Amino acid sequence: MTNAGGKEITLEAVLQHGEEALQDFQKFLPLWIRYLGDKTGRDAQRLIPEAVGLLNDSSQSAKYAEKYAAVHPGLYWALLTNGNGPDGEDRVSIGKAAMKAIPRKYTIRSRIALKTAEYAIEAKAEPSVLKACYFAAYESDTTAVNYIRALFHGYGTEQDRDALRKVLSASAVNERTNFYSALAGSGLRSEQEENKPDGNRLFLLRFLDGQFSEVLTEGLNQTKALGWSGTFMKQGIALFLLYLCEGRWAGKGMDAMASAVKKEMNFSAEEYRKGICESGGENEDELFYGLFSKWKSITPMEPDIRACAIKKITALLERRIEGIMEANRRNYYGECAAYIAALGEVQESLGKAGAKQSLMTSYKFRYPRRRAFIEELRRYGWTDQKRK
Repeated sequence: MTNAGGKEITLEAVLQHGEEALQDFQKFLPLWIRYLGDKTGRDAQRLIPEAVGLLNDSSQSAKYAEKYAAVHPGLYWALLTNGNGPDGEDRVSIGKAAMKAIPRKYTIRSRIALKTAEYAIEAKAEPSVLKACYFAAYESDTTAVNYIRALFHGYGTEQDRDALRKVLSASAVNERTNFYSALAGSGLRSEQEENKPDGNRLFLLRFLDGQFSEVLTEGLNQTKALGWSGTFMKQGIALFLLYLCEGRWAGKGMDAMASAVKKEMNFSAEEYRKGICESGGENEDELFYGLFSKWKSITPMEPDIRACAIKKITALLERRIEGIMEANRRNYYGECAAYIAALGEVQESLGKAGAKQSLMTSYKFRYPRRRAFIEELRRYGWTDQKRK
């Protein structure tokens, strides 16, 4: 099987190849499972769920899943998603056992927790079960979407929010490629993929936790105008602008900021609704706006930090745009125009009438020969008063 190359031979294929049933197969199967149980890698990962499934015994399958939880946590996932497996409260019990048995560092534990939550809702389980599922999902895959879901489904109090904060504080920055990421190209996600958020994700989570001053200082820390790709600068500025805007987001600049933040968060309605079984009548943009607004209402930013953020962002954008122009980076003109428009829209939302047009016009006159840049300004809402 290992030497088959591109052909993924399975035990089922071997069984179907011959005309007669293999002798002593029921004696062989436990030995085969035991052999695979201690093996890691792509072949073992795909073969052991099949072997356990051939037992046709949910109880025995659960025992194997518990036994090999540290090496093959995917056995629990297979057990919970198998259409012929247990149902109802039994699946909830298996899910709870999985969250206890699987090491917290594996991201598959997060997926199992959310699947367990769906079964718990169907079984009308106690709210405490759901709360534990949402926490485990965030604990084992420390992402912004998992944070928001947990926050709004059981962890909204300051005491409970502190539990989410402790997970964030204990998270190690991922500075290297995960050993198991080689499986990604094969379309087979590793069951031993570890929860190691990178620095940008941690800045995002710290922002959501309300650590605004620290993120402003440490996250928006680039002194050079160029070389922002791969840093937290762009998404950090977008986050602050979204927060600082008072009232409903209205304008192409804020739309661009919302898109940038959703991309950084890997946010989608489908992803957020995993484990909560809410269909919702609003579209994805409305859902994101509603969640962001609700989060903002319980995460206050001090007035002095607000003022400092606007001042710093204004200076950063001036330096950034000047650097883009000097380097003739035409492919960034649209991005620059979006941030200018968003900053102007924020200023208008804070009571400064005509701020957006005034700011955009100032940049038009600063770079009057940059036709492509001026066209991008128009695309984001600048109006040439002379043309009227």
